[in-house]
Amino acid sequence: MNAVITGASQGLGESIARSLAAEGFNLILAARSLDKLQSLKKDLEAEFDVKVYPHSVDFSKRFEVENFGQSLEHQFDELDIVVNNVGTYAETIFGETDALDKMMGINFRGTYALMNQLVPFMKKSEKGHLFHVCSVLSKSARLGAADYAISKHALYALHLSLLEEFKDSKLKSTALLPGAINTPSWDGSDAPVEEFVQPEDIARAIIFAFNCHFGTRVDEISFSPLNPNF
Repeated sequence: MNAVITGASQGLGESIARSLAAEGFNLILAARSLDKLQSLKKDLEAEFDVKVYPHSVDFSKRFEVENFGQSLEHQFDELDIVVNNVGTYAETIFGETDALDKMMGINFRGTYALMNQLVPFMKKSEKGHLFHVCSVLSKSARLGAADYAISKHALYALHLSLLEEFKDSKLKSTALLPGAINTPSWDGSDAPVEEFVQPEDIARAIIFAFNCHFGTRVDEISFSPLNPNF
C-alpha cells in the first residue's frame, strides 16, 4: 500500500507518517526541508518494513507541485491514501496585516494543484482515499485569524467538491477538522498542550476511516481540545 503525505517533515505530518508506516504503508513524503525528510526516512525504514520516498516541494510554487504530481503518476500504479496536510498559520488583523495571498497559496492553492493532478490518475485506478487537514475554522471564524479561516474554508470547499466528484465511484474524501493540536509550533510557550488535540489521535482517525467497509463514507471528523480556551 502507498500513502502520500504533504507537510510531512514535522508535527502532525510526521506523526501521521509514523502511524501509517506502522500499518505497513510505503510512504511518499513531501515538504520543503529535504534534510528533515531524509532523517525521517532513515528512522522509519530502520523501524518498519516499508519504503520511504522523500520529495522537496514548496507548495506555494505551482510548478513544483505539478512536477511532484507528475512524478507520482510515473512512479506508482496506484495511491491508497493521500493526506493533504501542508499548511501555515499566522495571526492577522484587518488594516494592519495581509497574509491572505500567502495563506491561500500554501493552505489551498498548492493542495488544489496537487488534486488537479492526482484525481484523474486515481479515477483511472478506481482506488484511493483523500484526507484533508482542514480546521475548526473551516466552518467558523475567529478574531485575528481571518486570512487563515478564509484559506481553510476554501480547503473544506475543495473537499465538498471532491465528494460530489466521487459520487458513483470507489474514491473517498474525508475532511479532518481539528482545533488546537499539540505540535512543535507551541514549543517555548506556556500553552497547556496536554489538553490539546494530540496528533496521534488524528493519525488513528485516518487509519479508522481508511479501514471502514467499502460501502461506508466517513465524510468528516471533528476534533476539539479539552481546554475550551483553545
